[in-house]
Amino acid sequence: MKFDIRKNEFIDEVLYHGVHESGAEVYVMPKKGYDKCHAMFATKYGSLESKFEKGGKIVSIPDGTAHFLEHKLFEEEDGNVFDKFALLGASANAFTNFTTTAYYFNATSNFFESLKILVNFVQNPYFAKESVDKEQGIIGQEIKMYDDDPNWQVYFNLLGCLYKECYVMHDIAGTVESIAQIDKDILYDIYSVFYHPSNMVLFVVGDVEIEDVDTCIEEALKKAAPLDAPVKRLYPKEPCEIVSSYAHKKLDVALPLFALGFKDNQTDLVGKELLKKEIETKILLEMLFSKSSKIYKTLYEQGLINESFDADYDCHSEYAFVDISGESKDPLKVRDTIYEMLGEPLVKEDYERAKKIVWGNYVRMYNSTEGIGYRFVLALSSGMNYFDFKEVYQTISFEDILSRKEKNLDITKSALSVVDNNESGEGA
Repeated sequence: MKFDIRKNEFIDEVLYHGVHESGAEVYVMPKKGYDKCHAMFATKYGSLESKFEKGGKIVSIPDGTAHFLEHKLFEEEDGNVFDKFALLGASANAFTNFTTTAYYFNATSNFFESLKILVNFVQNPYFAKESVDKEQGIIGQEIKMYDDDPNWQVYFNLLGCLYKECYVMHDIAGTVESIAQIDKDILYDIYSVFYHPSNMVLFVVGDVEIEDVDTCIEEALKKAAPLDAPVKRLYPKEPCEIVSSYAHKKLDVALPLFALGFKDNQTDLVGKELLKKEIETKILLEMLFSKSSKIYKTLYEQGLINESFDADYDCHSEYAFVDISGESKDPLKVRDTIYEMLGEPLVKEDYERAKKIVWGNYVRMYNSTEGIGYRFVLALSSGMNYFDFKEVYQTISFEDILSRKEKNLDITKSALSVVDNNESGEGA
């Protein structure tokens, strides 16, 4: 396989990129002297996908199918893949989110043997009716557990307030009713479309030689014929308006949980433009909500928040939102205080401090092989390359942050979700 080489002198890192003849993209980042190696094999397919068109036919996907597939791929006809990794001393796992399903492992020895197992099991699905039926019961119980998980509920109730059509508002695991529609034929059909190598990324990071990785991949990755028809992902058109400004759920919690969200309607960006928006928002959130910010100090000194307070941003070409969350004895007061203080002008000195912190966080990411793989693969699934970070970062100005605040923190596009012990919640 031919690899292109990118060098980043700012962080002293090298990234190899190649495209296997099957269509799979392969990235390798050598980290000399690191004991732990990490590999992630991911498909650009998550819970966001609800419909696609292939060969003129529109196919609907039951909610929870991506997560269901993740579970089933670990099961082989002759046993469980986890056991194979364990015998080699490797630690394996997987996750499904809105945009990605990823399978990965960490190893300090027997890395290439483990890499072959990773690539092989993801490429060789085995779905039997009996095991699919059994899995429906297992995942059904998991869904019911999430129904009683305060953190899960406060988060998805917020997304239900912000989004009317976009499937980001749906629980990643689906519902008991939706997964009941899944059978082995559906799993094979969806697998054939979204697990085609041309839709997949393999990321390897650790103390490895590119030649050894290349040899292993050539032995493990299957050759694949092109899809028999082009696939078009179909996303519903999301209105700019939010659905509701408030959601409440009663669950047993020590302190009320809150999630204050801001819907970002600028969802037509890709590549470096999308990465620029993400970095700008990270700087903005650091300025406004970090522990050294005026808003945090005000809320903390009034006893309205504790150390759980956090602000995050999730963006994709189809959706984007800010999520400010934590515990509070008075979530409504937290919301109103934030609304009021967002009216204050931004200070350039805060911008300069926050920008340095965001850069520092990016550099520290390279100290963890698992952190590198996770961050890079998620970015690639959303159409961004994190090796472009420095180039994009250098173009950002204070004026960009002022503009980003107006676009991303519009109070009229915000909502509050609360979980507490009360039978009814008071919202405004």
